[in-house]
Amino acid sequence: MRSNLFIVTLCSLLLMAGSVLAQEEQADKWGQAGKEIKEAAEAVTEATKDSAEHSWEKTKELGKEVATETKSTSKKLWEKTKEGSKKAWEKTKTTSKKAWDKTKEVTEKTIEGGKAKIHELTAPDQAASGQPPGH
Repeated sequence: MRSNLFIVTLCSLLLMAGSVLAQEEQADKWGQAGKEIKEAAEAVTEATKDSAEHSWEKTKELGKEVATETKSTSKKLWEKTKEGSKKAWEKTKTTSKKAWDKTKEVTEKTIEGGKAKIHELTAPDQAASGQPPGH
């Protein structure tokens, strides 16, 4: 019976030793998994940082391009506006001068016509004076 007890005890010790070894292996596996997760998280963090830096640089580059293009377009529009304004001003001056000249001409004719009519109405009777009309 003693040998049976010895065998049972030996088997129990072997099982316990195997269980301890299995637990240590399990702990090592979890430790390795944790290490791998940490490495993966660090890689994701690094990739995110790189991506953000790249995106920021690209955004700044595009911003500069847009600013340059906008400046160029604005300058072109300003030049066209100045050119159009100059043409409009010249046309307005020409049209205004023509209108003013026509107004002066009509006014002078009206004044001369008015003077002649006043003279005609206020002149002594031509038939009585013996002078021909218009003198």
